[in-house]
Order: sequence, then C-alpha cells, then structure tokens
Amino acid sequence: GAAEGSTCITKHMSVSGDIKSEDDVCVDGQLVGNLKTSASVRASDMILGDVAAAAAVFSGARVKGNLAFSEDLVIGEGSVIVGDIKCGNADIAGKVKGNCSIEGAARLASSALVAGDITAGSIATEQGAKIIGTIRSGDNKINVDAEFDFGGELA
Repeated sequence: GAAEGSTCITKHMSVSGDIKSEDDVCVDGQLVGNLKTSASVRASDMILGDVAAAAAVFSGARVKGNLAFSEDLVIGEGSVIVGDIKCGNADIAGKVKGNCSIEGAARLASSALVAGDITAGSIATEQGAKIIGTIRSGDNKINVDAEFDFGGELA
C-alpha cells in the first residue's frame, strides 16, 4: 500500500501525462509520460517516459525512457530498462539497454544484462553478469602515461 504523502498509480490504473511531485511516487500500473519528484520512485509495471527522482526501486518494471537519480537506483531481477541512466549508486539485477553513468558504486548481480557503456566510481560484478559495452571505473583523472612509466625505453 501507499504511505501517507505518496502518489500511487494502482495496478489496474493507466495514466497518460506528466507527473510532477514532491512526494514518493509508486507506479504499480501504467504511466505514459514523464515522472519527476524530489522524493523516491517505486515501480512494478510500465513507464513510457523519462524518470527523475532522488532514488528509485524497480521490481519487475518495464521502463522506456532516460533515468536520473541523485541517490540510489535498484533495478530488480525481471525489470527491463531501455534508456540511459545517471545515478549516485546502482544495484542492477535486471536488464538495461543504454549507457550507465554512476557516480559511486555499481553492483551487477549474476542475473544482470547491460547492453551499453558503464562509467562508475567503482564496479562489482557477480559471476554470470553480462555486459555488452565498455566499462570505465575509478578516478577519471588518472595520468595513464605517468602510472606506467618505469623509466625503461625500448631501442
């Protein structure tokens, strides 16, 4: 059930149009439109549109749109996301088709499938996680030439 001060699209409800809120938003039905809240999002059905919030949990959700979260993102097993992701930290157990820009830690479960590039502060993958794309983690200010210069020159 929805907590007091939250907006909920219930299981058999379909909403067309953008939603802007300062409260938590749950999407257990279908949303065709963009969703923006300064709080968190929980979704278990379908969203066709961009989602921006502080944090989000997707459980068995299908989303086609770009995602932006200042804090944590959880993509549960059975969830399918088609769109680019920007977030603080990410736990991914579902499928993502799009590029992921993760400021902090990215954790990919064995069930994860990411078709796109991943940039993260740090990354951990369980055996079985699938990534089709490039991975870049750590400090982007690393001077690669300096790190690998050991003074030897080949003639």
